[in-house]
Amino acid sequence: MRAWRGAAPAELGGPRQRSLLARQFLAQGHVVSVDRLVEDLWHGEPPPKAFSALQAYVSHSRRVLEPDRARRGIAYSCAPMPSTGGVSTNRSARHHPSLTRSGGPTSS
Repeated sequence: MRAWRGAAPAELGGPRQRSLLARQFLAQGHVVSVDRLVEDLWHGEPPPKAFSALQAYVSHSRRVLEPDRARRGIAYSCAPMPSTGGVSTNRSARHHPSLTRSGGPTSS
């Protein structure tokens, strides 16, 4: 798994961090549960602090791929665009009106 920010290659981290990004990419914009990510990244044998490690991997990935993004801002998913070979981004489910309790976007 490789990525670029402009013309410069992005440092995606170690094998598990790259696996996390690949797993999210393969989900094609669908939500991937934490349990599914833990299962995939540690092949059914997660360490005691798997959730904390997963949070660190996500945080690192966001810092590398979206360095100008505000902390705790709107989350995005990535999905392949077969027609162009590029990647599309979508707002997270927490900002989708049909998936929130009040029927409107949630506040951060």
